[in-house]
Amino acid sequence: MPIVKQSWVKAPEALEKYLDKDRDSEPVRSASNGLAENMAKQIRDEHEGRKKEAKNLALTIIQSWPAKESDLFPPEKYNEMGLELARRIAPGHSAWVITHTEKDHIHNHIVISSVNSDTKMLLVNKRSELIKLHEANNAIARENGFSVTEKKSQKERAPVPYRVQDMAARGKKTRFFDMKQKADFARAASTSFDEYVGILKFRGVHVRVEEKNISYLYGSDAKAVRGKRLGDKFDKDGLMKAFKENDERYAKSPGLRDRTLSDLGAAFDGKGNFVGTQSHLLPESTSYSGLGKKDYSKFTKIDRNNARDVLPAIFDSSGGVLYHEMKRANEQSIFGYCEANKIQLKTNAKGQKVLRGLEFVVVEDKSWTNNKSGRQGTIIDFVKAVKETNELGALAIINKNPKLLLLEQYMGSYQKGVQAFYFPKPKSALPEVAQKTMQSLLRSRGFNESHAGSVLKNKNVHVGENRSVWLMGEKNESAIEFKQEPNGEWKQKRHGKPSASFFESLTSSKKMSVHSDPFEFLILSGSGKASHSKGSNVFVMFDEGSERKLTEVLALNPHIQEVHVMPTQSHKELKQERSFADKMKERFNPFDILVKELSMSDLSHDRSRGPDIGM
Repeated sequence: MPIVKQSWVKAPEALEKYLDKDRDSEPVRSASNGLAENMAKQIRDEHEGRKKEAKNLALTIIQSWPAKESDLFPPEKYNEMGLELARRIAPGHSAWVITHTEKDHIHNHIVISSVNSDTKMLLVNKRSELIKLHEANNAIARENGFSVTEKKSQKERAPVPYRVQDMAARGKKTRFFDMKQKADFARAASTSFDEYVGILKFRGVHVRVEEKNISYLYGSDAKAVRGKRLGDKFDKDGLMKAFKENDERYAKSPGLRDRTLSDLGAAFDGKGNFVGTQSHLLPESTSYSGLGKKDYSKFTKIDRNNARDVLPAIFDSSGGVLYHEMKRANEQSIFGYCEANKIQLKTNAKGQKVLRGLEFVVVEDKSWTNNKSGRQGTIIDFVKAVKETNELGALAIINKNPKLLLLEQYMGSYQKGVQAFYFPKPKSALPEVAQKTMQSLLRSRGFNESHAGSVLKNKNVHVGENRSVWLMGEKNESAIEFKQEPNGEWKQKRHGKPSASFFESLTSSKKMSVHSDPFEFLILSGSGKASHSKGSNVFVMFDEGSERKLTEVLALNPHIQEVHVMPTQSHKELKQERSFADKMKERFNPFDILVKELSMSDLSHDRSRGPDIGM
């Protein structure tokens, strides 16, 4: 099902620069006039013949397909569909289509000159044209065998004020639609009210959950909007239904949760503005029989007067990973920040330091007060206002650690308080039973069964009398239980904290080795060749769920500048490992963390020393 969204372009040069940016794969380009290069100049040239200067020089449309529909045809076919869409909605207008293939989903950037090449008439910005775009996109989808977006029933539609509808029809941004769009994204990713509140908090929407109702406050608005006003799916009952469906999807696909949160992070900029998502956030719901009971009505009660000021759980004193970063930031001087950033202060008649031009804002060394609104805050709130960012962005600026922004995609998924876990391990199996059980499990994962003995010596490995195998995390926060089915297939189940790691070792080294397979790490440890014995930073994952913890480690340890993805000998895991390395490059390279993918030959130059990934 291809989806489309459009926006108007005032500066085609900036758009062309973005579209020409180097990517991992070469895009497919085409143009209605056959001249795919120098797009911005051609658009400017076409507008030169008009007497009246146009504000919007072009229309840009993003046409994207979900990952499961992105490899049905060669990229050239998707490019043709984009060019056909331009022909149908804007006949007589020059158009360019750039097809990007570097993500797991394919998408077209369609750029249409707003002036007709023959008549010199301009494209109009009306709601009827937007409807025409969606109808043409659906028609092309049907013609090529794709599913289409069906019209929503009257009950599913949210009641929208006529004034808001009129503004939207004229292409103007409205607070109502912006708030609804952000709520829709948060709803697609959340599994509880606390997660939902946390995600929206960092998009500039404050949510207040009560026993019977849920209310939304947009930015600095004083008046709250009830969930029913946004539509049935945004009230308490609609959200609880969505949380349950999301849990079922995440339980069936363990890596889907992190991918969804990552897409959510990519959909907005640091100021909470919508910029477009990299993939479809609303996959179909599926039932999952193994899902346990959960009370989806639970939420953390927040006083009405404090609804705007309560921080998400990531800053909580009980286990919040950014609590100490927040404390360190609040120890900084606001005066020092103003001086370093050339923010002018002056002394008023009372001898107080105030902001020049905003004399009602009184500044002290560690706090500030707005005498108009009565609001007070710390340096974090001060930087938030000055830089128009959120708490995380302010922390990154104050502590001079931009890597903290890596955590933005996970903001809403942290829970308040520290959880203790109990793992119901069965009694230990007899040594010969444990040996045979481990040999079978290693064989199933593509490893040599001769390593079973050394793996069993590790204190974090347990084989039960019921022939289950347990891998216990070093910090006792999480475990994975492996059990063999009657058909001989091994199944695994995660216990405890879903994002915990199997093993971590942090040093002052600038490099970190990352093992995506805990068995590979155990085999290396048993042979004395594991990297933690050489003094390097080491991170060992349980599964895809540990990616969040890896991101935390790199965000909170900015001295780590290289990540070495360790290879695996498991034939079963090899393909998955490659995609894992690619994912790490995409996530960490923009933050000046170099990701290198090591091969087995890299580790075999000197077997007496083990992997050369240390200092």
